[in-house]
Amino acid sequence: MTIEGLFLDTLEKKTMKQHTLTLLPGRRVIVCRDGDLIAPALASAGIFLRTDCGGKGICGKCRVTLSETSLNRVSHNGDDEKSPHRLACRTRIHGDISLTIPAATLMTATPVTKAPALLPAHYTLAGEDIREDDLGVAVDLGTTTIALYLLSLSNKKLLGSLSVKNPQTTFGADVMARIDAVRRDEEALSTQRTLVVRAIEWGCRELLKQAGTSADQLKSIVAVGNTTMIHILAGVSPAPLGVAPYDPVFTDIRRLAFDARVFTLAPATRWTTLPLLSGFLGCDIISAALAVDLMNAPPGTLLVDIGTNGEIMLKNNDGIYAASCATGPAFEGGALSCGMPAVEGAIDRVTIDRKTGRASFTQIGRPRTGATGICGSGIISAMAELLRTGLVRPDGRFDTRRIKGAIHTDATGNPVYTIAPENKASGFPAVTITQKDIRAMQLAKGALMAGIELLLKHSGTDAPTEILLAGAFGSVLVEDDALVIGMLPAACRGKIRFVGNAAGTGAVLALCDRKKFTAMETIAERTRVFNLADDPAFNELFINALGFP
Repeated sequence: MTIEGLFLDTLEKKTMKQHTLTLLPGRRVIVCRDGDLIAPALASAGIFLRTDCGGKGICGKCRVTLSETSLNRVSHNGDDEKSPHRLACRTRIHGDISLTIPAATLMTATPVTKAPALLPAHYTLAGEDIREDDLGVAVDLGTTTIALYLLSLSNKKLLGSLSVKNPQTTFGADVMARIDAVRRDEEALSTQRTLVVRAIEWGCRELLKQAGTSADQLKSIVAVGNTTMIHILAGVSPAPLGVAPYDPVFTDIRRLAFDARVFTLAPATRWTTLPLLSGFLGCDIISAALAVDLMNAPPGTLLVDIGTNGEIMLKNNDGIYAASCATGPAFEGGALSCGMPAVEGAIDRVTIDRKTGRASFTQIGRPRTGATGICGSGIISAMAELLRTGLVRPDGRFDTRRIKGAIHTDATGNPVYTIAPENKASGFPAVTITQKDIRAMQLAKGALMAGIELLLKHSGTDAPTEILLAGAFGSVLVEDDALVIGMLPAACRGKIRFVGNAAGTGAVLALCDRKKFTAMETIAERTRVFNLADDPAFNELFINALGFP
């Protein structure tokens, strides 16, 4: 089936008006329906654009150029009707259109090195007939970012890894927005599923190309993620996760199959998702617990996996306690005025001169376009520096008098701190931190701290003996930065160990050893889950944790 046929099969109702989207200069044609946004229409055909702001229309990274004849066939959303430049995440199609996509708008794959480069030799696929050239892919399906790891199934060698933006962000930056989309429109489930499968397929193609291998060698895919992401991948409505009591439709291991109309790369590939804990604790935290061997860790060991949802596990004498807290996407660069995932070009470390108030920074990779935004570790680093210099007070407000000229005002008269100036050559705007960004960070770190304190209380633990910090920035975050902004208990200084993308590592282990499926089921069975939102003490702890130390 052609791309056009697939798109119609998964997204169209026969009764709805259809239009064509023609990509220039190659004149590739994509069929879409009236009212579709340009960005998801492209993504369903395997063409992914940068949507760093989650489709809110504020980052300007998904800009496309319409042909002159197309200008009156799309929505305007307050844009200049005569301008050919439009944001693909906000522009709806109302007729046959043609457009070009600037190179800077296309999403690129960024290598990641968070999984073990070579797994121990004793990890075997017991009872499986593995050929020497068989390959597998482990997938950490995050709300914001998807990490993929290509491995040889015979010798357990990591052949390559990369991360891509989850294109479902066009439906919202967090899981509740995506659940709500499904509740409002039954077609949103198949659309979101198609988007994420296409993104995984695109990542697999990139990995196979980089490794010089072929698609017919791909035999197995193991995916972990939060409960909502796994439900969508399985084609099961996550709507029950959006209303009390937030129960998942399933929690068991699922074997999935995608035919050539959905996963065109290698339809015979076996897909497996791992066991879930609850509505807000998925197989990603179980996978992380497997990776760090939490079952055998000393009592008092706290595993914190920070993403769009903060997931916490505590090993105690009588088992494992677990809880989740709605940190939001700020820690992954989402919900911020200049936020972006931890990919090439993102600012990941900030230093502020104590006398002048000027910022210097480092970036991921070797970008040619200058600073394009700031990722999770970058915003934590910047916030810590703003607090150290006194440019931000403990209540979270800018101190405009601390260092003369360091804090400016934006077009609306609100205070703003500039990390990187506008890059006119590449067209990227200035990278700034606004008062709203600071509030988003306060909400995120406040929820995490309140969650940790309550889980310690429920388990009868005075303080953690060690914190294992996992997540997208687990390998680059500076301990002192995390403590300065108050996202982790001050008593944990010297007890924090960064374990990188532990969820991805656990998926790799499961891919290489089917016995790990049983080990994950055991972890799930021995874990007590607490719903912190139902605890009357949560709100008080949360409010107390909003301020900076």
